Amino acid sequence: MVPGLPERVYSAWLDSHAHAAFTGASARIDPSIGGKFSVLDGSVSGRTVELLPGRRIVQTWRAKEFPSGSRDSRLEIQFEGTEGATRVTIMHSALPPGQGERLKQAWIMRYFQPLRAYFAGLIPGRAPAGRPPRATVTDADHRPAPAKAKVTAKPTLKVTPKKSSSKPRKTNPSRKGSVKTAARRPVVRKGRH
Repeated sequence: MVPGLPERVYSAWLDSHAHAAFTGASARIDPSIGGKFSVLDGSVSGRTVELLPGRRIVQTWRAKEFPSGSRDSRLEIQFEGTEGATRVTIMHSALPPGQGERLKQAWIMRYFQPLRAYFAGLIPGRAPAGRPPRATVTDADHRPAPAKAKVTAKPTLKVTPKKSSSKPRKTNPSRKGSVKTAARRPVVRKGRH
C-alpha cells in the first residue's frame, strides 16, 4: 500500500519531477495519450496508450536490456483507494523470454519500495527509516496524505513466464510472458467499472 490517495499516486507516476524524485533517476514524461516517456535514466522508454485519471495507466514499455528483435512489452498500472491509502497493481505482459524474474525484482526495488517511502516522507512528522523527509515537492497535487494513511506488508507477486513450445497453442497474446505485481495482493475484477 502507498500512503496517499489514488489521484495523487497516479499524478506522481505521470509527472516527470515526482517520478524522478521517487525512483531516484531522471524521468521525462509526456502525460498524455500517445505521449512518449523515458524513465530510470533512459534505461526504459515507451508511449502511453490509455489513461483513466486516478485509476489506470496503460503503456508500451521497453527496457534497453530487451533483445533487439523483441517487441515492446505492455504495462498496466492500476490505482485502487483503500482506507486512505492506494493499492498499486502492476501487470507487465508480452515480455521477452527470460525477463520475468529480473523485472519482478526490479519492480519491487525500483518502484514499490521507493514509491511508499516517497509518499510516507510527505506526511508531516513522518519519514521512512533511514531517509529524511522529502521537502522538495510543494505543488498542490502532492500535498501530504492524511495522518491515518498507512504502509502495509510486503508486495505479493505472481509471475507467468513466457513458455516456449514447438506446438502452436491458443493463447491470449496480451498475457504471454506476463508479470503481475501488486503492492499487497492482486486485484480481482468483478466486471468492468
